[in-house]
Amino acid sequence: MSENNTNTRYLETFFHKHELTRREKDTAFLLMEGFTNKKIAEKLILSTVTVKSHSTNIYRKFNVKSRAEFMAKMFKEREYLSH
Repeated sequence: MSENNTNTRYLETFFHKHELTRREKDTAFLLMEGFTNKKIAEKLILSTVTVKSHSTNIYRKFNVKSRAEFMAKMFKEREYLSH
């Protein structure tokens, strides 16, 4: 299994632990890839308002207040998983 697939599997488990819905998981993966709300909306065929709603729910579930805090937390988690 490739490193990317292994990280994805671990992140899926991590997201499940935080009780993210399927769409929140989809949104979280795209947030982590650096996509804007507009691009996430296009990729998931959602409105930007819905993407913002999913993002807000993600931040609440991860106990962070912003995309930057979420990214920092996920970067830290990825670093932890890779060791």
